[in-house]
Amino acid sequence: MMELRGLRKWAIFIALALTLVWGMTFAFSSVKAASGNDYYVALNGDDSNSGSLEQPWRTIQKAANTMVA
Repeated sequence: MMELRGLRKWAIFIALALTLVWGMTFAFSSVKAASGNDYYVALNGDDSNSGSLEQPWRTIQKAANTMVA
């Protein structure tokens, strides 16, 4: 009887683990990367720049005003 209880506990543990793995796989497989632009802000930037890595903006406010949800 004791052996059956131990086997039952392992079966439940394995079933829960597989359910968790399956659920996480499903959840993460449906997440897609956002498509959009990358913008940069730097202390040596200028808000009249394009916001690129080579020409960063100076302020976060400029970036916030440019972003679209």
